[in-house]
Amino acid sequence: EISHGAWNMEHEALKKQLQLVADETRVFGVKFDTIKLGPDPKEPRLIWAKGPVVPEIQDLRSKIYETLNQRPDDKPFRMHMTLARLSPPLQGGVDSRLVGMTGRRGIDWAMMVDRFVLYESHLLPEGAEYEVIEDFRFNPFDKLRAGM
Repeated sequence: EISHGAWNMEHEALKKQLQLVADETRVFGVKFDTIKLGPDPKEPRLIWAKGPVVPEIQDLRSKIYETLNQRPDDKPFRMHMTLARLSPPLQGGVDSRLVGMTGRRGIDWAMMVDRFVLYESHLLPEGAEYEVIEDFRFNPFDKLRAGM
């Protein structure tokens, strides 16, 4: 997450800076190998597909933080894709059907990453809602090199 301090930049200047990051980024692949309940498996709020962190996403994350003059938080980055939000969070034990679906059987999903998106989060009692501010596509010529 990027703190509100980054919004001290004018929005258009921020978008231009982030577009420069996107223009310098090549399309890359990620894989997902596990379905997990999270962030707390004992009282989950989300169902995630998780996978190994690839160097390209770490580099992109670093460039974005650097561009925004932000310092990354100390928590390790988790490569994940949210599949579902559990509302309300499951409390007092997890449904056995969810346990059977997660962790025991691996998955073999892959996708190409060709953009990043700037969102504004709106925290509501029923959970966060996200508004897309801007979609930053990577250099389209790199898609040809990546076989897309």
